Amino acid sequence: MIGEYAATVAACDTLDRVGEAFRVALAREGYNSSTSRAWLNGGDRPRTQSYFRNWTKEWAKLSDEKELAKKSPVIAEARRRITPFTWREAQEQHTFSAAEREVISVAAEFGYFNGLVVPVHGPRGYFATVGIGSSEGSRFQRRAAPEIVDDLAPHA
Repeated sequence: MIGEYAATVAACDTLDRVGEAFRVALAREGYNSSTSRAWLNGGDRPRTQSYFRNWTKEWAKLSDEKELAKKSPVIAEARRRITPFTWREAQEQHTFSAAEREVISVAAEFGYFNGLVVPVHGPRGYFATVGIGSSEGSRFQRRAAPEIVDDLAPHA
């Protein structure tokens, strides 16, 4: 399985194709949402670079309109961590602000109750995340990050 996925990704010649390969691999495990983006330093203000965003059009539109990424508690949490974590774990370990609770509430109203985030830290303040989720509540109910990572290990 790992070799097959690695060969698929190695054959990709664009980020869109990498995102699609990731989407297909995750779908086999029951996850139907994924994204990868970076926050780039420099200039007057940091900017974001989306590598891929495997979201429904409706969720992408809602997220953009409400600017959820700017107030997302999971992105704030990812800045503090170096290991994967679930939204639920972040909620259990920190008290969210009103704006952060709004993000979680909007996601829940849309059917996303939990997700997994993998923080990526690099030189000179480079910061990125890879996130996955599922609108199938059972995929993440009461599951910790190590259990989810074990599910996905064959696709790493």
